[in-house]
Amino acid sequence: MPNRIHTKYYAAKAVMERIDARYSARNKSENYVGRIASATRPLVGKLKALADQIDAPNPALTDAGNFEKVASNAEALYRSAKPVLNTINSIQTDGQRSLNAEADTRLKLGTAGPHENLILQRVVNSSKSDVHTAMIDAMKSGDSEVFGAMLRANPFLTGLTKEETQRLRHDYLKLHAPDIVKGLETLEEVASAARMIGDLTTEVKRYLVDPQRVAEIRAGIEAANAAEKAFNNPQSET
Repeated sequence: MPNRIHTKYYAAKAVMERIDARYSARNKSENYVGRIASATRPLVGKLKALADQIDAPNPALTDAGNFEKVASNAEALYRSAKPVLNTINSIQTDGQRSLNAEADTRLKLGTAGPHENLILQRVVNSSKSDVHTAMIDAMKSGDSEVFGAMLRANPFLTGLTKEETQRLRHDYLKLHAPDIVKGLETLEEVASAARMIGDLTTEVKRYLVDPQRVAEIRAGIEAANAAEKAFNNPQSET
């Protein structure tokens, strides 16, 4: 019968299998997915090792010395997860930056074309609605010079918010660089899954190291020891 910590391990193992499946799928983000998998896998192993210390009916938690050891290991696991989570975030940021740079280069969204000034003048004399419509038209036709110029233009000129321009850029990539979009989506999915494994280590720590939980278990240990002592020495109560 698996204990509660085993349940956390099984959840982490399932997430890790999902990450590995994404890595084997092979797409633009596979290098970064592989790095995230390598950074995360040791946490799953440590979680399993901790779970194996506590087999049902939890003998390790009925002995004061064993409980202290298990609680200490849970705290160590939690501390080891922090730098891993930082690494995951860093890898994701690197991957996003690299994939977006590749998209800008391939689609020529990051460099000014020969008609940049004329396009910007058109922006100056247009309403926000007109700019939005022009970007949609450029998106459909694949006119990267018009779309890129308006994308890079000062929001004061276009009237578009950062969120609106990012959404338009994402839609442009979906049409003209779907492999990049797939890579970004996979990277986000894998990084989120890896962070979930980190969250599981927090739940394990909370379960074993939380002051209230510790107090309850220690009280149970003391009560069991007192009962055993009274049973073995019945005359001590007279």
